[in-house]
Amino acid sequence: MKFFPMIPNLAIIAILLLVIAVAVFCGFNKNYRRVSNFRRLGIAVLVLFILLRPTVIDVETERYINQLNVYFVVDNTGSMVTKDMFGGKKYRYEQMREDIIKYVNLFTGAKFTAIVSDYDVYQAAPLTGNTSSIIGFANSFKPKDNILSSWTNLGDLLDKTNERIKNYNEKNPDRASILIMMSDGEESGEYRNNITTEIPKKLANNIVGGAIIGYGDVNNEKKVTKIRLNEPTDEEIDHVSKLNETNLQNIANKLGLNYYNRNESDYLFDNNTRYLSQFSAYKQEGDINSRFELYWLLALLIVALLIWDFSDILNELFSERKAK
Repeated sequence: MKFFPMIPNLAIIAILLLVIAVAVFCGFNKNYRRVSNFRRLGIAVLVLFILLRPTVIDVETERYINQLNVYFVVDNTGSMVTKDMFGGKKYRYEQMREDIIKYVNLFTGAKFTAIVSDYDVYQAAPLTGNTSSIIGFANSFKPKDNILSSWTNLGDLLDKTNERIKNYNEKNPDRASILIMMSDGEESGEYRNNITTEIPKKLANNIVGGAIIGYGDVNNEKKVTKIRLNEPTDEEIDHVSKLNETNLQNIANKLGLNYYNRNESDYLFDNNTRYLSQFSAYKQEGDINSRFELYWLLALLIVALLIWDFSDILNELFSERKAK
């Protein structure tokens, strides 16, 4: 058993000395040598133990960890609100949100981050092993209602990704980076329609694997309407967004990755499990331990003593009333 005090040690010592002093006083003074006083001292002792936070450590616990950095490269532009996934049953961004969480659960023990393109290109979550950060990003994931978010420059998105991966790799050369790109493959906006995405030099050398995943339908005919906000004159744009598999396949070929059409199957997740065994996924024993907190058992004892004390008070009140 180990203790993890919730208050400073000096405060615990002061409370303990006070409890001992009161116990000694009650023990030597007949007028105060009553069961109720010692019962309340017992409650004080139990509270003190709760403040000490007694914990049982399971030294045989194992935790899976690995040497992977997972970079989600996410297209969050206006076309992601198109509802053409699985025969029009889901919006693109909804499926991307689910897939990010699936990958987080797949790569147990890895570190995750997200590089996003909407109005701008930026890192939306820090690279960390704390999955609450990336899952929080996924749960809040939705394109912005602004005309600017309908313009897509996947080259800029990959440039930012390459910059981040290069910096992290230099700081942690023992770790491996994989790239999961999620997009419809469109290059759109002013002067950018139907162009091929430029791939940053050496990006392929900075990663060890990953996947390029296409979201959307190559035959989509639904219009996506984007509205300019916070401008003197609102302007609406109608745009038919189609999955550009040619561009995404080109990105995949240049990076040495597999391309997957997300509308077709889930096997892309199975195909990526090889990275877990390939890049030092292992178990660490002893140093990382699970904890079994005991404070709740002490709290139950306190509740029992308080019920006992309360019942005595009630009995005393009823006895006095009956005597009157």
